[in-house]
Amino acid sequence: PDMLGEEVRLDDVQNGVFDVDCEGFFRLMPGTDESGRSVLLVFVNELERDGWTKEGLAQYLWCVTHIALSRHDTLEQGLIFMVDYRAGTRELYDRISPLRELFRTLLFECVPVKVRVTHWFFDPAAVGWWRGLMLSVFSNVSAVVKKRTVVHMGDGEENRRVLRERFGIGPDQVPAELGGNAEMDDWRRWIRERKEKGL
Repeated sequence: PDMLGEEVRLDDVQNGVFDVDCEGFFRLMPGTDESGRSVLLVFVNELERDGWTKEGLAQYLWCVTHIALSRHDTLEQGLIFMVDYRAGTRELYDRISPLRELFRTLLFECVPVKVRVTHWFFDPAAVGWWRGLMLSVFSNVSAVVKKRTVVHMGDGEENRRVLRERFGIGPDQVPAELGGNAEMDDWRRWIRERKEKGL
């Protein structure tokens, strides 16, 4: 509460997050989609890495989201989320439940901006566990949330095509892991440069 309204900087994030290269799990793509909306990406399997604390995770989530909100027109246009569950399992989903709840609370209840669409990416070979997951999720959300949720099961080329043609998200705003051009090293370099500058 005592920090409410204060500018958030990467220096406010626990150093351990950067010491063990954890910053790649939650990324802001370099530009926007065709509608001017910022694109945020979550790699769910990275949540279980050593080096995270609940406080460090909250600080990092808040800081990156704050950077997105500082962009021109983001408050009006909203955000796009991509959630990569391709390396996920039911066991992982259950183990990271407290972190998922923290993530959901911060990004969907504390941030004054609309999430326009959430794209979920799954491995089609693991359809058994995630189909049950999505049925569970959908049973507890509103009709609006359901309409704004898209499930993807394709390979990189299909993701690249579908995101561009159906959703106006060009390859430069899609991480390389999902078939786009945005490389992890570019994000890591950019975020660390901001930290060194005290931004």
